[in-house]
Amino acid sequence: MTMARDVAKDFSQLKEFVANYSLTEQSADNQYQSLLSRQHKLYHSLLTLLAELVHQNWHPLLVEDIRGSSVNQAFRERWLEFSSDIGSALFAWIHGAYKGARLLLRSGIENVIKAFGILEDDKVLTLKNTYEVFEIAKGGRFFSDTFNRTRFDILKREYSSLSRDVHTATRTEMRHVQSLNYFPKFTHIDAHNFTNAFCTVTAASLESLCLLAQSSYQAMHYRNRDIVNISLSDDVLSNLNRR
Repeated sequence: MTMARDVAKDFSQLKEFVANYSLTEQSADNQYQSLLSRQHKLYHSLLTLLAELVHQNWHPLLVEDIRGSSVNQAFRERWLEFSSDIGSALFAWIHGAYKGARLLLRSGIENVIKAFGILEDDKVLTLKNTYEVFEIAKGGRFFSDTFNRTRFDILKREYSSLSRDVHTATRTEMRHVQSLNYFPKFTHIDAHNFTNAFCTVTAASLESLCLLAQSSYQAMHYRNRDIVNISLSDDVLSNLNRR
């Protein structure tokens, strides 16, 4: 009976915590707003591009290709999952769950690499070793291009960095959260570090997809293309316009 009362009391406190939960304090911080804005811009650009590709019914392989139907579906699913991963990562960041946010971002990179890998080999969806997937994607037609390879190198570097969180390589990656009332939290260094990683990963992924789907990029409504363009680097914009 005593244990049951203790559990019930703790649950009552949890309900009170949830009822009173508020992001007001940290959302008023100017640095918080600035970092949130940086991430939102890139996320919005990505969602706009994905919506355009769906609207145009763009797919990486011809439907007549023997692998076309299955690969095109898997490719689209991986990109939609990427957008879900980074959206969830941003949501976690908003609350100060920085380690969780980084793990979700890492998962997002896996989906991008699998999307490019599936264009080369169906087995990338069943491989347990993600670095094998990286090698397949790296050797594929898209990332074999010297210009495109830069984006691959960025994603692999960020993946390696984010993987340290999974294995808690050092005390830096550890988070000893022992109570939910730790959240919401805004820690300047952690918030900045994640924002940099989020923007780097999202930009490299967005640019890669624009370069792969350049015909659809050019066919976009000009207002949507402008939304995408604000998140592209000058060299990618120059490359897309040259082609």
